[in-house]
Amino acid sequence: MPIEIMKFCGPNLLADITPVISSEAVNFPKENLADPDWKKRWHSRHGYGSEWGFFTITASVNDRLDFDEGGGELTANLTPGNYSASTLAAHIKAQMDAVGANTYYVNFEEAGSYEFKWKIARSAGSSPVNLRCNTGTNKARSIYTYIGYSDAADRTGGTTYYGDDIALHTQESVKWIMGSSKPFKYFALIGHNLTSSVVIKVQFSNDNFASTPVDQALTKCGDNIYAYVWSTAQNYSYARLAIIDPKNPDGYVAIGYPAAGTIFQPSRNFRYDPEEAPEDPSIITPALGGQKSALLYDHFTSRAYSVRIKGSSDLASYRSHFDNFGISKPFFFIEDPGSLTSKIFFVHIAAWTLRCIVYSTPLYELNFSIEDARG
Repeated sequence: MPIEIMKFCGPNLLADITPVISSEAVNFPKENLADPDWKKRWHSRHGYGSEWGFFTITASVNDRLDFDEGGGELTANLTPGNYSASTLAAHIKAQMDAVGANTYYVNFEEAGSYEFKWKIARSAGSSPVNLRCNTGTNKARSIYTYIGYSDAADRTGGTTYYGDDIALHTQESVKWIMGSSKPFKYFALIGHNLTSSVVIKVQFSNDNFASTPVDQALTKCGDNIYAYVWSTAQNYSYARLAIIDPKNPDGYVAIGYPAAGTIFQPSRNFRYDPEEAPEDPSIITPALGGQKSALLYDHFTSRAYSVRIKGSSDLASYRSHFDNFGISKPFFFIEDPGSLTSKIFFVHIAAWTLRCIVYSTPLYELNFSIEDARG
């Protein structure tokens, strides 16, 4: 595939908007999402002091739990709404108690080896307990898989049943209310703890998601970035990041710095292969006795480019980008949009030199270098 022309991602439309989040951990609040220091992350709700998880019960989707006590099928009908793990556990217990002869215990707790799983158990009574995960009449709208119970088979023969998998949430989300329609050509984020099985997508709406939103899965780009670039601008007044990663072994999901907005793509690409160099700013200081001490800093990569600019439009766009970011503000840079998975970087400008080489045309040469923004 031939290389495509590089892209400069523009100012972050999300930066000055306080998002609406599904949940948050006390020490990792949503305000961290506005900080380009992407190591300051937002965490979904976790820990005993701040509750666990975020669960949405939706009518006809996951609002039934079929079980029995040795006889005919019993069904706990669940009320649609948003719950934490403890409030959902209390609701499931109440609905099971209401239709069964036993008294039940439902909780999200440690199942061994620091794995927190859902637990359904008989706490009082003498009747058997069987969870109809597979054969329940309401399997198509059952909550079992949403709280970590496989629906491949019923759970029978005991009185205590842990889920098969960790189930932290149904979905976590971060929503931005833009105030008016805005153009989105890119959405990118850096910094996360998401697993390989995550479903992560950006959604757009003009009616605050009252109707089915526009939905786009993000692409994993290297180890630490998710992104997507549209060929034409998406103009919407609401944006939402949806994250489904219920088996995350950390017990929460975390996001560093998200950004979205327009893109500047020049008419010409860089002239040569970029010069790339690893950098280590650590300082090693020898003492008089021969011992050495070190100040250790994060390694990073610098990249240098040379571009020929013909025409006032591109020149104005380059200057506008530099005016917006200078040498201190980081931005997403796409070296090769045809290979997004490995060629998008979160950087700041390290050097920027522009000179006119042909006055009559005019023709300019821009030499610039960028460095990884290290957070």
